[in-house]
Amino acid sequence: MSDILKFSKFKVGEPRFPKSEEPANGPVIEYRLSPEEIEKIRKKYGPPAKRSRQNQPINFKSKAQREAAKMKVIDKARESLPKDKLGALLAQGLTGSQISKDYDIPYWALVQLKEEYWGGSFNPDDYLAEPEEKQEGQQASDDHIKSTQKLDAGEIDLNGFDWAVPARIGIPEHRKIISISEKRVSLSAGAIKALLPCDYIQIGIKNKIIAVIRARDEKYRYKLPQQPKAAQIGGKRLITFLMDKHGLEPGEYELEEYKEGCLVSKR
Repeated sequence: MSDILKFSKFKVGEPRFPKSEEPANGPVIEYRLSPEEIEKIRKKYGPPAKRSRQNQPINFKSKAQREAAKMKVIDKARESLPKDKLGALLAQGLTGSQISKDYDIPYWALVQLKEEYWGGSFNPDDYLAEPEEKQEGQQASDDHIKSTQKLDAGEIDLNGFDWAVPARIGIPEHRKIISISEKRVSLSAGAIKALLPCDYIQIGIKNKIIAVIRARDEKYRYKLPQQPKAAQIGGKRLITFLMDKHGLEPGEYELEEYKEGCLVSKR
């Protein structure tokens, strides 16, 4: 028989024969254990007992219980993110996944809140300040931006002051900002637009001056979003590098274009 016609019983199993209505040939053989053999088995395995399900608890929740648990999550999300607050966060350009992570809310609950608040027609312009308020807020934001530049002799040195942070009103698209917080590092739309076109960037610091450049060394690459809108570029490792290793404080650092594909913080 050729190898092609050989079948392995490990692949197809033992031979299977069609059912037959005829009785099996030969007598039926019964095996009985002696009392000594039964006692030996009892000593080895113990007496027969019913199978216990105590270690296999089954807990089925009713539909009403599942709906109640879901509503509890939604109520918590609604309390943490009322309509105005969620609208302001979205107007800043934060993604749903970022907000979900920051506020410890399931993503599906955030989607349901957006549908409940705006019905799929969210307009970020509704949550930006009016022109006069923008101008005042812009000035407050400028004051909050860190700078290593000293004032002229005889004037008060404003470095080291603890500045009050105004309500976020969004960053104009033309401004180039790197934002550092205890949860993430992000670039404004203007900064990303100035660095494009490129796939990766490098972030460095020297004498409290931050440099963000198009990547030159694969070892230091960070992925750059390909859309010119505010986005997160780094997490815990980058935060540790900037804040713990180099002593930067949380805040917004304004960048200026040193040359094409190279941004540095204002000195």
